[in-house]
Amino acid sequence: MSETLSIRLPAEDKRALSELAARQGESVNAFVRTAIRRKIEDDAMRRSSPLSKFFRSVDVEVGEPTNEAVRRTMRKGAA
Repeated sequence: MSETLSIRLPAEDKRALSELAARQGESVNAFVRTAIRRKIEDDAMRRSSPLSKFFRSVDVEVGEPTNEAVRRTMRKGAA
């Protein structure tokens, strides 16, 4: 089941929102729904653990080092 939410925006904010949604290739409605859903999910993740902000901060992919000496040292440590 879905609900309807109506909001009032200043004309300039509505125009900026429309332009941003168009750049993303979405309708304003889909863009706003996605933004709200992300905000709710972010809040849920932040409240899941007091340390979650630290764990998420290191959740990145790191490529292989460009320095050959560092790569050799890392291979020795892994063996």
